[in-house]
Amino acid sequence: MPDVRQAERTAQKSLSPVSEIQAKWCRGPSHEAPAMLPDTEEFFYFYKSGPREGKSHSWCRACHSWNGFQNSTLIDCKKILPYVLELVLRCGSREAAANYSQVACSAIYRITSYGQCTVQVATARKLLLALDARRREDRAAGHTPEALLQHRMKMADAERRMEISAETRPVPLPPPSHYFEE
Repeated sequence: MPDVRQAERTAQKSLSPVSEIQAKWCRGPSHEAPAMLPDTEEFFYFYKSGPREGKSHSWCRACHSWNGFQNSTLIDCKKILPYVLELVLRCGSREAAANYSQVACSAIYRITSYGQCTVQVATARKLLLALDARRREDRAAGHTPEALLQHRMKMADAERRMEISAETRPVPLPPPSHYFEE
């Protein structure tokens, strides 16, 4: 009698559409809960070479494209440039500032070197928190780095020169109206 039941079960399994299609769990970021998806090229990427050739990746296609976009809101570097420059001056070098803030050195170089760039909010947050911590350390120690003091003096001199030149330079008069007549 058990042989008949087992034969019926195997017959039902062979007729069901689920058994014809291989399925696989995806636990990637685009699903709220693990999802069972068909293990086909429509849903998964497949390895094309190497020891895993022909096997599917662990995440589905949607999760692969989702992965880089989750927390990558970007801001303009101009917004944080003065603060990053102050952090670099307080630390002594770009490398030291990168080590102190636990940010890649290339990110600090990109922010301080180029006029137009964008940086992730998380990186900007790390840099600003590092600057705040460094300011507190300097204040507690009772000293300000010499490079920062020199930079502040140069900026004050430049601002004073601009004010003096604005006061001494007369405001230019508009051109006579006959220049614009034809």
